[in-house]
Amino acid sequence: MLNGAFGEQLGLSFRVRNPRTLISLTPSGLPIAVTEIRFDRRLDAPTYPVASEDAYLIGLQLCDVSSHEMWLSGEHVSCGRWGLGTTIFYDLTQRPVLYFDEPFHQLTFYVSRRALAEVCDDFDPLESELRIASGQPVDDETIRHMGQTLRAFIDQGKRTRVVDHLLFALCGHVAERYGSHKAKKILRMEKGLAPWQQRRARELLRESMTEGVRLQAVADACRMSTSAFVRGFKRSMGVTPHQWLLLQRVERATELMESRALSLVDVAMSCGFADQSHFTRVFTRKMGLTPGVYQRAARSKAA
Repeated sequence: MLNGAFGEQLGLSFRVRNPRTLISLTPSGLPIAVTEIRFDRRLDAPTYPVASEDAYLIGLQLCDVSSHEMWLSGEHVSCGRWGLGTTIFYDLTQRPVLYFDEPFHQLTFYVSRRALAEVCDDFDPLESELRIASGQPVDDETIRHMGQTLRAFIDQGKRTRVVDHLLFALCGHVAERYGSHKAKKILRMEKGLAPWQQRRARELLRESMTEGVRLQAVADACRMSTSAFVRGFKRSMGVTPHQWLLLQRVERATELMESRALSLVDVAMSCGFADQSHFTRVFTRKMGLTPGVYQRAARSKAA
């Protein structure tokens, strides 16, 4: 069971039953979620304190709130208007409590510091805090547009790849705009794929060396569009996915020719080349000599 301040658990704090929620998971299984919190009359009492955890709530106001009250760690910290379309941040380590004397409607995004660190790779949850005060309304056009897009998927009640991409993009935007200077600088360098994406891409390409794999499938596994994946892969590895796969096939071919008494046709088929002619062309281009010459040299050395 997934735990965190989203879905029914967040709804309990606001006394809202079964709030509509979409949840995405990081590769390691950490939740990133968006919950729609809505009530059409004033609260009879402040919200129940949200359980303390190393995470943030990010609220997008879907209605104008003329006044609110907020307490953090038991101390009153803010009051006043939250306008339609503004964004509000809550640090859950401070156990926020809220009170509204009027109807309320908000899309509330949940993301832990660990999830931010995983999705953004270089965002260090131990060293980097978001540079925004809890309860301070900000005008963030990017979050506003993402939220409006996600509302359509909340209405449909289903999670899709688009939802995953949007929630991951939200994490990147938050770290970029509100993270520490160190985190922002690293993110802007556009180094390419995150380490987990590099590992996943290499695993899939190696596993499908013989039969091949659709580039879209590898990009999906890395939570990226195909074009963004190709650009990121080349930045990280120095070659395109296709070129990298050919290099792995050539490397595998050298191992087979050195360790087994296989024909060149068998080597070509075992390494995923279309035929021996294709194998010879690629191998010669990469190694500077034909497979036949390499095989004879390898056998002579072994003898």
